[in-house]
Amino acid sequence: SHHLCKSTMADQQQLPQQRGQNQLRVRLIPGKSRLAIDVGNVISEERDTDDCIAVSKDLAERQSQARATRKCAESCRMLVRLFGKENTFILSKCRHRVQLATWQFLNNPVLGDDRRSFLEISGILPRNIVFSSKRSGGSAPVRLIPLLDGERNGPRTASGPVGKGSVAATLGLTHLIDDRIDCLLSFFWEGHVWAEMEKSALQLTKRKTKKRMSKRAEKQLDKSSSSFGLIHFGPELGLPSVEAIETFTVKAGKEASAMGVASFSENWTSCHGWDQVLLAFGLQPTAAEKDDSITSAGEARDTGETYD
Repeated sequence: SHHLCKSTMADQQQLPQQRGQNQLRVRLIPGKSRLAIDVGNVISEERDTDDCIAVSKDLAERQSQARATRKCAESCRMLVRLFGKENTFILSKCRHRVQLATWQFLNNPVLGDDRRSFLEISGILPRNIVFSSKRSGGSAPVRLIPLLDGERNGPRTASGPVGKGSVAATLGLTHLIDDRIDCLLSFFWEGHVWAEMEKSALQLTKRKTKKRMSKRAEKQLDKSSSSFGLIHFGPELGLPSVEAIETFTVKAGKEASAMGVASFSENWTSCHGWDQVLLAFGLQPTAAEKDDSITSAGEARDTGETYD
C-alpha cells in the first residue's frame, strides 16, 4: 500500500540540484501562493536545537541577544513584496522559552543597521510569525493561540504537539524555505500541498466519464502539483533518499505515490544562501544584498546542528 516508485525518484533526483545551481524560477501564483520561512540556520545563525530541555535555557539566552543580518532582512523584504504581506510567514519549531527568545531576536536591530529590526526591514507581520513544538506529526486544523498574553495581532504558537506540515495545512502554505529535510518532508506530505493534490486526483477519478469536467479536473491537478516550492537552504544540501521518503510517509500514514514523489522532486530547489534564494524566485539581489561582507546563515558556517 505504501509503494514508492524508485525509478521515478531516480529519474528526478538530479533536477532539484540543477535548479538550485542554475537559479531557475520557483513557480508560484501571485496573490494565492503562501510562503513560510524557517528561523534556525535560515534567518538566524543559531544552529543548536532545543530538543534537549537541558540546553533550552542557554539557547534561549543566546537567541534573545542575537541579531539577524541586513542581507537576510532585505532578502526577506523582497520575498514579502513578491508574495504579499498577508501571504508571507515565519514558521519555526521550538519550545516556549525559545519561542519567546526568537520573538525578541526578530525585534533586535539587524547587523549593519542599528536603527531597524528584522521585522521592520522585512515587513513580515507579527501575527504571521508561527511556532510549532514538533517538526512533523499531528493533524490539521491546528489551533493557533497568541504567544504573548493579550496580543491577538502578535506571534502565534500551535496548540498541542504538531509539526510544520499540520500548521502548513491549516494556513494553506505552499512554499517553505528550510534547512531541515524532515521539516520539508512534513511540509509536503502532511501539509496543504499534498492534501490539494490528493483532492484534485480524486476529483479527476470521479469525473473521468465526463469529458468537460475531466479536463477541468486535469487542469486543477496539474496546477496543484506544480504551484508550490520546497527550498532547501544552507551548506548541506541534497534530496532525501528514497528510503528516507518511504520511512517518513509510512510513519505519517501517507502513500508515497509516483505522482507525489515526482512532484516532490520536481519542485525541490537547493540554495546555499540568500542570493540563490532570490534568483530562484526570479528576483535580483540589491547592491546591499550582494555585499559579501554581510553573510547569511547558510553562507556563514559549514558544520553543526540546526535549530528550526
